[in-house]
Amino acid sequence: MDISDWTGIANVVTAVCSVGIASYAVKISKNQSIANREHNELSIRPLLTYSTDYNFKTGHFKLFIKNSGLGPAIITDFVAYRDKHIVIINDPAMRYGAAHVGLELGTDYLAIEQVKAGHVIAANDTVTMLELTSDKKGDPNIFSEVLDELNRVGFRIEYQDAYNNQMKPLRPR
Repeated sequence: MDISDWTGIANVVTAVCSVGIASYAVKISKNQSIANREHNELSIRPLLTYSTDYNFKTGHFKLFIKNSGLGPAIITDFVAYRDKHIVIINDPAMRYGAAHVGLELGTDYLAIEQVKAGHVIAANDTVTMLELTSDKKGDPNIFSEVLDELNRVGFRIEYQDAYNNQMKPLRPR
């Protein structure tokens, strides 16, 4: 074997090594890209929770949902319940939109705010679901009456994040 044969072998080995290194670099780059996307998805994940607010003196009660997550929650489905039965909202063919549910105790206002598919709840934002004003202002028994009545009402809200990942639904309370 002379020097030109060794040069040819060295060129082949160099080419094979270059292809191997380039293939490995592509694999590493792809894995890093996947890891970055997973990190980005986690960093903007929404989290919907129920909260309440009440004032005995004014007889004003409020039930709302809050996005306690880091990213926007995009509503994909909304269903209102009363006594574990679906409340038909406006038109029987529609499950989305505004609705009025009557309470049996002395009230003058109760409404479900409009939440429908496509509605976006920003991070740290709240949406009022039920707002109730009782005519029994200052009555210490009003809290238990309202609580009993509100326990009959619930919502099921399905939502997704900005990457279209479906989140665990917010179930009826």
